[in-house]
Amino acid sequence: MARARNIKPGFFTNDVLADCDPLARLLFAGLWTVADRAGRLEDRPKRIKAAVLPYDNCDVDTLLNQLHNHGFIERYEVDGLKLIQVLAFDKHQNPHKNESDSELPSPEQHSTCTVQAPEQHSTNPADSLNPITDSLSTDSLHTAPDGSEAADAAADEPVAEKSKPAKPARQAYQPPEWVPNEQWADFVQMRKAMRSVPFTDAAARGVVAELEKLQRQGYPPDELLQSAVTNGWRTVYPPKGNTRSPPAAKHAAAARAIYGAPSNPEFIDVETVVRQH
Repeated sequence: MARARNIKPGFFTNDVLADCDPLARLLFAGLWTVADRAGRLEDRPKRIKAAVLPYDNCDVDTLLNQLHNHGFIERYEVDGLKLIQVLAFDKHQNPHKNESDSELPSPEQHSTCTVQAPEQHSTNPADSLNPITDSLSTDSLHTAPDGSEAADAAADEPVAEKSKPAKPARQAYQPPEWVPNEQWADFVQMRKAMRSVPFTDAAARGVVAELEKLQRQGYPPDELLQSAVTNGWRTVYPPKGNTRSPPAAKHAAAARAIYGAPSNPEFIDVETVVRQH
């Protein structure tokens, strides 16, 4: 069932989203309306196309891959069920308080846990213009009804703060063994230097998926990663016959910082830079 959602002005000026096809951008906004209150939905491209892009001749599976590779959604599977998580959904959306809890497992649950964590419901309408007000509780100012000295003495005693258990540190995504370690480390360093394009675990998995697909076509993974680093690309592309437009040359600065590429990023000779290093 489709639901009403918010859309903010930043959606139209997001330069990372601009690297996706126009229909992929429209699909992204459409996913909000078919996702549940936790930003999750079943990964069923045909059904999604019928709900969001019924009149467009397009491959929704390919468009979903674009959004996944650029870190806007995460495509995952739990116990054989293919799912989609819209990333940062709770940051930009405020579902209605009567909207049902999500019945779909989160990416963190995997197949080893099926317990749904309780979700907090907002009592405010889904309106990004609502002001945020702070409240001050005066319970600590109340006096004991009997005015006893014992109550006053108890109030003067320091209250020990309950220590919260430390959350385990989340390990960074580790690629499969067939991915060359040296070239992957250079690529990760270059991607993390792009502060406007966060390199999430979902984005890393998308790059590895693209790398595996190109490897099956006969392209060596180390050369693909080397070319991506040299050109400052957000993902890997085939060296020849590439029909996709590589990202803007503004990110080639990260490649120059690592490999000392030519000063003009629009005329980088990939083969020359690779031979030099």
